Amino acid sequence: MEAGVQDKDLMRKYKIPRGSFHRYKAVAKDFLAREKSALEKATQKISARRFLHDVKAYMDDEALMEKYHVTQRQLQSLFRQLIEAGLITPLEIANRLKVTQSQVTEAFVEMGKAIKEIDS
Repeated sequence: MEAGVQDKDLMRKYKIPRGSFHRYKAVAKDFLAREKSALEKATQKISARRFLHDVKAYMDDEALMEKYHVTQRQLQSLFRQLIEAGLITPLEIANRLKVTQSQVTEAFVEMGKAIKEIDS
């Protein structure tokens, strides 16, 4: 099971007879396969209505990922599902990420303050 370790080395190291070793190995592989399958099947159910409301309320990607416990890839999949269902357009998703002129100005002002503080 360990990467790069051969069966005979494991049998010798743990003093396991050949017949028993292969039986243990089969059981271990079966267990790992079932665990992997269970993890893949354990999908989180997300309310499309709540998620759509948050998207239309201009919640940013990071906030959505944190609230719904999803990765960036899963978030993109959720967006795609909303679009395919006709609940939102790609333009609506893109518009929520636009930065306004005042937000850019505010960011530069804050950066200037931080630089002055560091220089002092």
